[in-house]
Amino acid sequence: MSIKELADGLQRGEFTSVSLIEAYVARIQEVNGVVRAVSEINPDAIEIARERDEERRAGQARGILHGIPFLAKDVFLTTDRLQTTAGCKALQGTKPKFEATVIRKLREQGAILLGKSALTQWSNGRSAQTAPNGWSSFNGQCIAAYADYQDPSGSSSGSAVSVRFGLCAFGLGTETEGSITNPARKSAVIGFKPTSGLTSRHGSYTISEYQDSVGVHGRTVEDCAIALTAIAGVDPNDRFTPVDPLDGKNADRPKEGTDFSSTMGLRDLEEVPEVPLQTDKVRRNAIQQAIEVMRGLGATIVEDAKFLKWETDEQRAADEQWNFAFRVQLRENIAKFLGSFDPIPNNMQNLSDLINYTMTDPEEHGEDYGVEDWLAAEKTGQSYTMGAQTKELLDRYQSDIYLCSASGWHPGMVGGYPTVSIPIGTFPPDTPVQKRPASGLVQKAPGVPFSIVMVARRWEDQRLLDIAHVFEQAMDIQVSLHLKIEPTVEIQCAPYGSLEPYNIGTFAHTLAPYS
Repeated sequence: MSIKELADGLQRGEFTSVSLIEAYVARIQEVNGVVRAVSEINPDAIEIARERDEERRAGQARGILHGIPFLAKDVFLTTDRLQTTAGCKALQGTKPKFEATVIRKLREQGAILLGKSALTQWSNGRSAQTAPNGWSSFNGQCIAAYADYQDPSGSSSGSAVSVRFGLCAFGLGTETEGSITNPARKSAVIGFKPTSGLTSRHGSYTISEYQDSVGVHGRTVEDCAIALTAIAGVDPNDRFTPVDPLDGKNADRPKEGTDFSSTMGLRDLEEVPEVPLQTDKVRRNAIQQAIEVMRGLGATIVEDAKFLKWETDEQRAADEQWNFAFRVQLRENIAKFLGSFDPIPNNMQNLSDLINYTMTDPEEHGEDYGVEDWLAAEKTGQSYTMGAQTKELLDRYQSDIYLCSASGWHPGMVGGYPTVSIPIGTFPPDTPVQKRPASGLVQKAPGVPFSIVMVARRWEDQRLLDIAHVFEQAMDIQVSLHLKIEPTVEIQCAPYGSLEPYNIGTFAHTLAPYS
């Protein structure tokens, strides 16, 4: 069920926010023991839902998200009874001094924070090549839905898995490079990463202020647009929201209060570059089908478009290009995040303290997973010259967007450009199972989904959402999605004032994972 459908049902009195919370919690309890997508449920969620229901009855609904439950990646500071740990047990039991701006904005819109979603510890910034995607010492191993021990990708792992299983209306995540779009492809949901600086990072653990962005996992592109509308905007506590972090300008930034869901339709498309990545035949064929859909929508596709300088082999990119996007201010941002708690957890005040704790506490698996990226961050600076190539490519072809496979390794992510991941297929039954050597997590297997990524110019988020929405509608691929386990609890529908729940056929599968 989409956010609009949930909002309409609440407004018509067909169910309540309390019944929504009860259904989501029951579904979490059904599957979370296996997938570990939710690290914690808000103990006050039911009481907050009652308050939202009373406000609605009094005609005081605050907007489309009023009474809608969401999950937030466990990197957002919250001053309620939920933990904020970045996946590290050392932070358990600490109290943030303030709340993340995006959490505050969603609360002001009436949305209900249902809980925190699992993540790859420290947003995959500790030891990306050896630590398992979706693992943290606080929550354990999150897995995806379509194969035994499936790699959920990271670092916003639990957010995508939760949306896939219908454990929340939408999920709030963060991305440096691929941390929203990559989990989206593994779970066959929509992942939208806004232009860096469109949404405030204040009160969240960030890796690079120049590149990080707070974004959304949703069932549909429109769901992502609705959530983005609530969280976008200038924040004086985030110095890169008033001014573009890459060029110091602000002329192209969307106006305050922009409704990113208001123009859900395709405008004229001209040339669309398709940037090839060396990938397998199955995904290549699916991408070609997606390209034909774009042609049918009126786009002229420029095939085999090339960046001037970029390694387009996925495996080499994964092994050799990681540092392009890695951690300009990692040391400073870790110290800043640790300083957001009172008291400071385990007296850790900086990256050196955190490295020492991680290597000495057995639950952190320091010997197994290492801290290589942290050690590198102590020594290396960063170059973002690759990021400028996205604008160069789009200008060269006079294009709105470019298409590529959802590998996560391309200049658009390095340059802080808006990106959206849209599922386009699954691997066939004869696909050999492939596992990640370091973790044993399944990366490729029969039924595991994959996606295509669209990238637009900085600040062209609404344009990108428009195109992605129509593509999503036109694609209409009958993909066979078979979850390994499936929650069965649905909303108990009851009119306001009724104590007895009743069932409406229309809502029999309101929370069921879609196919």
